[in-house]
Amino acid sequence: MQLAGMGQISIQSTQEKLVEMLGVSDDQNTTKTNNDSNSHMPEKDPPKPLIVIDLNTTSEENPPPTIFHCGLQGNGMSEVAPTMAVALLPEYQFQELKPKRPGQWLQEYDHKPMRPYDIFLSPLSIACVGSVERWLQRTFAGQIVYITGESSTPPSRHSLDRNHMVYLGPVPENYHPKAIRLYYLQWVWWQLFYKQGHDELLHRHLKPQNTGKQFLIYAANNCVPFRDQAFAELASIAPVHHGGRCRGTVSLHPNVSAVQTNVRLSNWWDNVRVYRDYRFCLVMEHSMQEGYVTEKILMAFQAGCIPIYYGPPTITDLFHQDSFIMYDIDNPQSALTKIRLLNENQTAYQEMLLQSPILAQGNATIEKYFSFSESVGGGMLKKRIRSLIGLDQYKFVQ
Repeated sequence: MQLAGMGQISIQSTQEKLVEMLGVSDDQNTTKTNNDSNSHMPEKDPPKPLIVIDLNTTSEENPPPTIFHCGLQGNGMSEVAPTMAVALLPEYQFQELKPKRPGQWLQEYDHKPMRPYDIFLSPLSIACVGSVERWLQRTFAGQIVYITGESSTPPSRHSLDRNHMVYLGPVPENYHPKAIRLYYLQWVWWQLFYKQGHDELLHRHLKPQNTGKQFLIYAANNCVPFRDQAFAELASIAPVHHGGRCRGTVSLHPNVSAVQTNVRLSNWWDNVRVYRDYRFCLVMEHSMQEGYVTEKILMAFQAGCIPIYYGPPTITDLFHQDSFIMYDIDNPQSALTKIRLLNENQTAYQEMLLQSPILAQGNATIEKYFSFSESVGGGMLKKRIRSLIGLDQYKFVQ
């Protein structure tokens, strides 16, 4: 059977597959089925054939698979967009919709073929003009993918119940069948570390190590009271450094001093370079929200210091509970006691730093959270995302 413009499709019947599995002829299989009263089982529906999309036959009238969008600005999108383009959806071209004359724009797009495998990518921080919204409602036939890098209010479950809408972002686990939880940390790791040749997270024997020169650093420009208070508490243990404008709640403390890092918003990933000289790094999220896990703890692991962390308890789905110190802002004494012990006992510190695995479940964690392409964990996460979007029924050939 062949679909026009979509290539050749072959179908193997359920009976043929059964015969092949059993290694018997059609006659033998028929006889066995007729004579065995216990063998009457309902037939399974045959698998749907893959629809082949030949990327070599694209033209102006039949463009390549397309990701439409109204802009890819917004918090976290500088990591999200290239990961989607290079790793998750390499067959697709991106096309921004910026209609200058809405009426003319609608006439142009209304007559273009809209394929079910086309995608409209909608960062939650970007709003489209009304003509695009109308086009989506009456013409667009593909999938609408809501996406966000960092914490944001997700679309309502009601909106996701509409056909062809999915959500990728920091939502609660099992939030909706058409949603996959993706932490901002995952996008950052892929784009800023793995793609730059830093795959230490995947190999336990390559676990980074700090130089041990200094006790602790706190590098933040968004001064949150509970983080500043934690920094002040930690200054009671040993001299601490701050690398941003946030310097704790105790002014002129003898154990608190500034350090010049040359890290700005434009090169925030350079904190890894700064962190390498410290035994501990204070890397607390600025709020406690389920699904809100940013790059902060990842930067500490990549630098080889022990993270002192505050954030959602689901962090232990990603990272082993023995590889970092969870700081309870309401009851910090347990964390402070442990940090003091580790700082005074070099053997205990080295044991935690070197022997505790970073990832919670090793390869299982890699497959679930970091496999954006086939080169990592067999591409299991990539397959989940593409299946959610509905692309597992297509085969793109070139």
